[in-house]
Amino acid sequence: MIERILWPQPNPGEFPSPFIRGDKERPLRITLHTSGLNNLPDDENEALVALLELANLPEICPLQTSPGEFPYFEIGQVDFTADTIPVTITRDGDSRHSCIWDPSEWRNLAYYLSSKIGIAHSNVELILKDLLTAAAHHSLNQDILITFSQNLLRHRGENFIKEANPRSPIEAAKLVGLFLRSRGNYAYHASKSGRAGFDRGLLYWVLTRHR
Repeated sequence: MIERILWPQPNPGEFPSPFIRGDKERPLRITLHTSGLNNLPDDENEALVALLELANLPEICPLQTSPGEFPYFEIGQVDFTADTIPVTITRDGDSRHSCIWDPSEWRNLAYYLSSKIGIAHSNVELILKDLLTAAAHHSLNQDILITFSQNLLRHRGENFIKEANPRSPIEAAKLVGLFLRSRGNYAYHASKSGRAGFDRGLLYWVLTRHR
């Protein structure tokens, strides 16, 4: 069963959920947490490879947390005495800006989570980095944060994490597949130069035969 998603505030003129069809429909916005997707188990890595292909489809709007194949965002200098932390998203050579509010509060949350996990406060910077990534993702109105960071996945019931919708690659692949089928898209391969897919009947015939 796919865990409930908390959809972010929609952009003006859009439906709140990408699953709603109509004149205000919108893409599914995913964020690839680059540093949180290293050394994956084999099954999670297979799901990630599939997601990287499907992210080329027009129904999907991908972001990365570092420069790479897709547009990316960067978190600016962290100043705990300031009101905000700047976030810059770069897409096709252009950039736009957002921010993370209350830097000192995020530091406090990182210490709280480190105490809950039971690790030394010397490791709190790693937790803070993950929390700020989730906060930046949410500030940009992205839907799903694809990560294998256990700081996020194991504590996604916390109010300050769950709105970012952190999901493992396998969980995200299930959601992306469901979303694409809801749009009548049964692609099994996609790249910047083209895609290949089945129609609805053939997809389920192949899946049934595989099972």
